[in-house]
Amino acid sequence: MILASLLLLAAATIPGPANSPLAENGHAPEWVEVFTDEEGTLWIDTAWTASRDVDGVDLPLFLMRTEMILDDEPPIVADLAMAVDCKSNQMGIAGAWTEAESANIEGAEWFDDIEMDFVEGPLGEDDIALFRVACGPNWQP
Repeated sequence: MILASLLLLAAATIPGPANSPLAENGHAPEWVEVFTDEEGTLWIDTAWTASRDVDGVDLPLFLMRTEMILDDEPPIVADLAMAVDCKSNQMGIAGAWTEAESANIEGAEWFDDIEMDFVEGPLGEDDIALFRVACGPNWQP
């Protein structure tokens, strides 16, 4: 009973809708915080899995939610479905959702062409944490 209450309390602290608009209806998300810094917080939905063909290679996807804190503006909450190439240390945005007017996204959008340019080298600690979510805890750049 106490564990269930703690899980509900933890889920309540995540901004945005309980289930990502990028996930299928009926999906039960399990948001886990990956990191927090002065620019915001990032969570991963560990219960969501998918894959996409990117240039003839089937790549895993993971779903993340970020709350970005910008100077003198309200926080921006966004969900991103990320394609991950564990061998070449690359990521690309496969889908996105936000309610922020400045993002030029209307509702949940899936992209036909995935540009694998989300991270730039050298990889920082936050990038490595994301790759380890998608590629396994022993992944090395």
